[in-house]
Amino acid sequence: TGADAVMIGRGARGRPWIFREVEHFLRTGTHLPAMPLAQIHRVVRGHLQAIHAFYGTHTGLGYARKHAAWYLEPFHGAREFRAEFNRVDSAGAQIELIDRFFSSPCLLQAPLQEPGQQPAQAKEAAAA
Repeated sequence: TGADAVMIGRGARGRPWIFREVEHFLRTGTHLPAMPLAQIHRVVRGHLQAIHAFYGTHTGLGYARKHAAWYLEPFHGAREFRAEFNRVDSAGAQIELIDRFFSSPCLLQAPLQEPGQQPAQAKEAAAA
């Protein structure tokens, strides 16, 4: 296109690997395969642990809630999970819930949604 730059901005919230995906596409013209759930789980878990270590318990819980919401947005059941996640009052409980979320059998069967996409749209996109 001749563009001098690309601005990603909010597209990186909850999806920090987008920079790797963009770089790969610009270099090769092809899309990377979707990141495996196990790898997304490791990224989310590690980030939340780093938030708790850096900010401490009180402030860390709030920041972890915000970041978890961004990471989990494209997953089926995220809204319901977030309600439970936001009620816990310890870093350990947040990590346990993240582990439980990513080991959920229904998560493995449901298609990912694009941010802002409704579940029915994700099913249609997966079927196409």
